[in-house]
Amino acid sequence: MPLVRARPGSMTGENVKAVIRAFARAVEKAPAVVLATVLVATAGFGAAFGIIAPEVATGNEGFAPDNAEIAAAERISELFGNDSQTSVFQVIVRAPGDNVISQAGLDAVNAITAAVQTSDAAQYLVAVAPDQPPVISYLGPALQAFAAQGIDPTSPIGDEGVRSAFQQAFTSDEFPPEQRGQIERLLSEGSDPAAGTGQAGLVLMFVDTPESASAEEAFDRQIEIETMLSDAIADVEVEGVEIRPFSFGLLFGESDEFLSEVGTLFGAALAIIVVILLFVYTLRARGRCGSDRPR
Repeated sequence: MPLVRARPGSMTGENVKAVIRAFARAVEKAPAVVLATVLVATAGFGAAFGIIAPEVATGNEGFAPDNAEIAAAERISELFGNDSQTSVFQVIVRAPGDNVISQAGLDAVNAITAAVQTSDAAQYLVAVAPDQPPVISYLGPALQAFAAQGIDPTSPIGDEGVRSAFQQAFTSDEFPPEQRGQIERLLSEGSDPAAGTGQAGLVLMFVDTPESASAEEAFDRQIEIETMLSDAIADVEVEGVEIRPFSFGLLFGESDEFLSEVGTLFGAALAIIVVILLFVYTLRARGRCGSDRPR
């Protein structure tokens, strides 16, 4: 197929040039009007954003459907959720280039559990099943093995001890198949639970949101509780391990900060536009004064 080339002076090019010339004439003839129009338009956009932005979708439809964290949250809700009042709060435990089924991983799980159970949000943690505690983790098999052997999980056990306990419990014929599937989903892709290895795992907390007069109040209350959990976990530090809380409530809880940043950006953009326009008008005014001088 022959290539079609735009000819010089085509309709599209002439239209663009005409628009640019029109703007140039407007700036030259009425700079004050152009400046006022820019200020009003910028302020109008900022005000419109302030009105529209708070109308944020409270469901998964407000996010990209192929987001990995959202897909994981949906799978977790299907596995562990039991009613609309219960939400699942996730804590990601990650050891880059290392193994979270280790002493450091166990220390992280113990510290996270202790932090939330002694926080103000502990009263909202709930067991969604008789045999399921309010806080579960990817190290469930190892913790069950320690309990059966009478070993204190907060005592020094060592990397090999944690890995061996996890591996033996996970591969045991007495370990329920449904729990085995849950543990596999709590470990990151590429993990090998049968060998006791994994670079990242999840700690899940089940939160019972108190009943509210409206869905909006219930959602605000959920954000408040999950923020409390996040603040409690923020002080947990374990060497060699990254600890990061994640939930939809935390994302929406940061909306005020987001709106504040957008407002600051609008203000900065407005200031830059004003400075550029004043600079251009000053140069043009000096040029006209110079051309009027007698030679």
